[in-house]
Amino acid sequence: MSGRGKATTLTDVQYYELCFKVRNQFKSSEQAQYTEVLTINEPVLRNIALYFTELYNELNLRCSSSCTLTGNGCIELCKKQCEYLNKWLHEKEALYTSHGKCDLNKKLWNTYIVKLFDKLTQNGEADGRWCNLNNLTYKGFLPEGWTPDSCKNEKSIEVSASCNNVPGYASEGLSQSHSGSSQLSPASAALDYVLFSVLFFCVFLYNFSPFRYWLNNFTRRIKRTTYNNNEASEELYGSSSSSALPLGNSNIHMAYHSKRS
Repeated sequence: MSGRGKATTLTDVQYYELCFKVRNQFKSSEQAQYTEVLTINEPVLRNIALYFTELYNELNLRCSSSCTLTGNGCIELCKKQCEYLNKWLHEKEALYTSHGKCDLNKKLWNTYIVKLFDKLTQNGEADGRWCNLNNLTYKGFLPEGWTPDSCKNEKSIEVSASCNNVPGYASEGLSQSHSGSSQLSPASAALDYVLFSVLFFCVFLYNFSPFRYWLNNFTRRIKRTTYNNNEASEELYGSSSSSALPLGNSNIHMAYHSKRS
């Protein structure tokens, strides 16, 4: 063990912060592809593989200085690291497989994550395999109806980035939104059809029936009546003005003659 020092001991809080954090960079993306997880369109599983590889390499680096050349004592020296690595994987497995009830996702998990664990531990920097993956035993299960319908499929299906084409994955609000849209669409189409029919009938009635000529005559009569009324008003106003003028003059003349007499 010459040239090797003890691995730095971390507290439980430090282990938690190391394991459960949002990562800013990914230096081990090539290793995450050991099981060819990129060949399937499963975004959640891809991200789990990527995050797991980063976490494993960080813990493996802390263990590498504590193991002997033959691997004796590696498991005991790295017991804490292995415990947190198992906790991290067990949580992700429970979420991804719906507490073991989703057979399709269990198959994918074993193919791309469990085998990735085996590949990484075989090629690790530590002298010997310092951690074994423990089987996850469930003491409770998800409530009835919480296992997605896609788990009944025998093969994985194509998943879009928004996951909106996966049976059973749509949220209740999204389902209600689509339901409301589907209910409004026929009503909207019917209203558009009625409006178009009314508009077409009006155009036809205007161009190809006596209604057009009646409407034109009616409009001309209204214009003519309005014009005549305006002329009559102007004449009445003019006559009133002219008749008022002599009356004023006669009053002046009467006042003038009375003064002279």
